[in-house]
Amino acid sequence: MGQPDESIPRYVFETRDWQGRVVRMTQKTFDNHRERHAEIPDYIEEAKATIRDPDRVYKGDVGRSLHLYRYGLGRGIYARTYLAVIVYMPIPLAPKSAVPDEDGREWLFRHPTGRSRLGK
Repeated sequence: MGQPDESIPRYVFETRDWQGRVVRMTQKTFDNHRERHAEIPDYIEEAKATIRDPDRVYKGDVGRSLHLYRYGLGRGIYARTYLAVIVYMPIPLAPKSAVPDEDGREWLFRHPTGRSRLGK
């Protein structure tokens, strides 16, 4: 048996977003972020839940990223905070009408139940 092919990305997880698109976290991305955020390994299931059912979604500054937020998934010192997950899309996002928030940020999706504490 030979060595594994390093050109084939390994995935920490795969899930679908709220619109049914496949989202994968590669091992490389996981390792890079874990260096700055030691809590990440403890929040894999919560990250997937945020991707599947976010409270709010903002278009990132780069145009190929989405910033997803979900409130109330944290524990301990993170119990009353938002979990933020950044998803990079393989192609640039098509322009879509966005709605300005109270602070001027434009959101692309807001949970239909209004459960988000972002901008009430």
